[in-house]
Amino acid sequence: MQTGMRPATEHAPATPAGRSTVIRQGTITIALDGSPAAAAAFPVAEALAKQAGLEIEALHVAVDRSALREPSPLRYVAPASANAVRLRVVEGDPAVQLLAAAADPRVALLVLTTHGGEIRDGGILSPISLMVAARAARPVLFIPPEIADHGGATNAVERVLVPLDGARATAAALAPSMELMERLRMRADLSFDVLFVFHPGGRASSVEDMAGPMYLDQPHHEWPGWKRRAAAWLRRSCPQLPIDAPLHIFASGVHTRAEVARVIAEFGARQRADLVLAVRTSAMQRGSGEVLRGVLRLAPCPVLLVPAAEQTTKGVGS
Repeated sequence: MQTGMRPATEHAPATPAGRSTVIRQGTITIALDGSPAAAAAFPVAEALAKQAGLEIEALHVAVDRSALREPSPLRYVAPASANAVRLRVVEGDPAVQLLAAAADPRVALLVLTTHGGEIRDGGILSPISLMVAARAARPVLFIPPEIADHGGATNAVERVLVPLDGARATAAALAPSMELMERLRMRADLSFDVLFVFHPGGRASSVEDMAGPMYLDQPHHEWPGWKRRAAAWLRRSCPQLPIDAPLHIFASGVHTRAEVARVIAEFGARQRADLVLAVRTSAMQRGSGEVLRGVLRLAPCPVLLVPAAEQTTKGVGS
């Protein structure tokens, strides 16, 4: 397979009259377990809530009543923010309670770190975060605490990386995240870097899917026409995509599925992506969730994980 990467940009016309932009209210809810790693993500969630025009609250899950007497879960949050934010405390199994919060219609977006405890480099994904990633029925934002602690993820979200595999179902599954994208672009110039990653085992399997160009490293062949078809295909597959937000179309070829997460992460770093918008099309059990687990571990910025419709009622291992 020829490999390579070439960009193309598509600017859509203005929003047509009559298009609905109604956005529900709710809170940005960040999970805090009282650890430095979890608290490192608070400034990111706070900045996101401000850009989206939403309130922010902190959620702490106490495993039992004795845990309620422990020091405040806000103790590692900056005092000014800790004094201003509302803290909600619930008791029970952390994964179960976080999944309930993600499904709560009063919560616009659940935010949690990829792991709690101490801030450690190395792409760690905790069992609780993995369970929430695998089972959440609505979009959830995952923040690597190492990135947040370095101070590089508190700017406005302007450049969103959308990795796709060419399957129409994957593109259509982006729809639930577009409500948040609409909010974010009200206060920033939002654009989408759409990265198609093609590998031998993931080629288009139906006429509704988007196949890659024949020669990825030779843009003088079919690239101009292909990028126009890819942009039109994405807008047909996900009509909720903000029609006046620019799409920057890219494609890459890899030899094996194991390379996909690394390619996405490296591309995001080069493009200085503020957010990765990724679709979960499996329950992330062993054998089917390696790409997403890799993206969550390697991404250079927060990852907004969106479940495909057929996965919202399934559990790990289904």
